[in-house]
Amino acid sequence: MSWNPPKILIGAPTADVKNYCVKEWVKNVKSFIYPYELDVFLADNSDDPKNVDFLKSLGIEAERVKFKKDESIISRVTKSHNLVRQKTLDEGFDFLLHLETDIFPPPDVLINLLAHRKQVIGVSYDIFDWQDREPVMIELEEDYDGEGSGAVIRGKYNYHAFDGGITEAWANGVGCTLIHRSILEKIKFRYDKERDGFCDSWFAYDLKSMGIPMFVDTSMYAYHKNKDWRNFGDDFVANVHK
Repeated sequence: MSWNPPKILIGAPTADVKNYCVKEWVKNVKSFIYPYELDVFLADNSDDPKNVDFLKSLGIEAERVKFKKDESIISRVTKSHNLVRQKTLDEGFDFLLHLETDIFPPPDVLINLLAHRKQVIGVSYDIFDWQDREPVMIELEEDYDGEGSGAVIRGKYNYHAFDGGITEAWANGVGCTLIHRSILEKIKFRYDKERDGFCDSWFAYDLKSMGIPMFVDTSMYAYHKNKDWRNFGDDFVANVHK
């Protein structure tokens, strides 16, 4: 009996502030083990409209996101997430591997994640929070009020959860996450101007509110080459939640 491997889009928002590692990211993506050549799509929200041409020169598909002058970074990023989401749905992809352009998983990431047969499953990685590196996965719930994006803000890290197995997370960043199209049909990326948290925090909250589990495969680790946003300048940081 023949088996057709799922059609997967690798996509994410990006901007020229991540160009310091995007060439390396493309090289890593092209090393992924899969039965056919994978589609790669980046939604660019750079100030410079020419950055999308640079991304295309790397041999991948890219599209510039439409946004107003001085629009907040969080608004641009949310629009970028939804541009990737819509492409996944419109072009009949079975899964989206949401992979930020500063995150580097191992070459067998797709075949390993698919083997678990989960609707939402990600890979362990950490994030630089200006002083230390912390895991983005939160496994224990604390003071959850059922109303806000507190999924990431009011949680506890449980390092015992990183045992090399599959764990159900209370919340996990979507920086390296395989998402089935049925989930994207139900959930649109969003943010709340009145509350802190990027759209991946709200994505975790929306999953929780719908009773959809989010899993993390702690047998793999994705290296996150993120920089402190303050390195990009005071104006950039001030415009994040503007």
